[in-house]
Amino acid sequence: MDEVSLILENNTPFCRLSKSYPETTFLRWCNSSVDYLEFYGNDENISQIRNELPGVVSDLGSSIIYSDFSEGRFSVLLKCRCTVKNSTIRIAESDNCLWVGPVEYYNGSENLSVVAMAQVNIEDLYRDLESIGSIKIVRKQKLEPDSMRDLYTVSSKRLFSELTEKQVQYILTAISAGYYDIPSKTDIRALSNRLSISKSTLQEHLSKANSYILKALLPILFLHLKTMRQEENHKIKKN
Repeated sequence: MDEVSLILENNTPFCRLSKSYPETTFLRWCNSSVDYLEFYGNDENISQIRNELPGVVSDLGSSIIYSDFSEGRFSVLLKCRCTVKNSTIRIAESDNCLWVGPVEYYNGSENLSVVAMAQVNIEDLYRDLESIGSIKIVRKQKLEPDSMRDLYTVSSKRLFSELTEKQVQYILTAISAGYYDIPSKTDIRALSNRLSISKSTLQEHLSKANSYILKALLPILFLHLKTMRQEENHKIKKN
């Protein structure tokens, strides 16, 4: 059993929309009955997407069930009309792969992660995805059956799998030394001396580690932001 993370460029509807709005992040979930999408970006791009999306939806033969707009965010629920001709999610399913939500679109690319039970499923998926566009393998790793549930929960493996042992150790040392405190109790030079490495090397390790963690948290942060805004709106209406 393998988990494979891919970056795709193709002409499917949402990937095509992402090419028009490269600085806006799209997150997508689909259960074969409905598609749920969230768009995050500046207000001008979000407004343009709101105006353009009905045409995209119409081309799919679908319709908008629900939509909500707030500053920097637009969420929409669609009747699912995904097929192997217009959706990489359906392609993955047709090749007996399990896709892991959310699918992320950014800068004209689609970030898709799937779980395949056998090598032949991966080979079929690669072939079918290459037939509609470019494909880049970001990561491929073996999974144990018991770890399947971690794909749908917040697990340490999911959050920190991209980190090296050194990066984890450097972050732990930086935290314990008070580097991330406000105000900071130490600086990068003192920390690098403590670890007997150069300042530039330590800074690079910490920056990469921080980037990996924040990217892994991105879908969770988006969902938390939505929850916070909903709760705040509920308080305002209640008062």
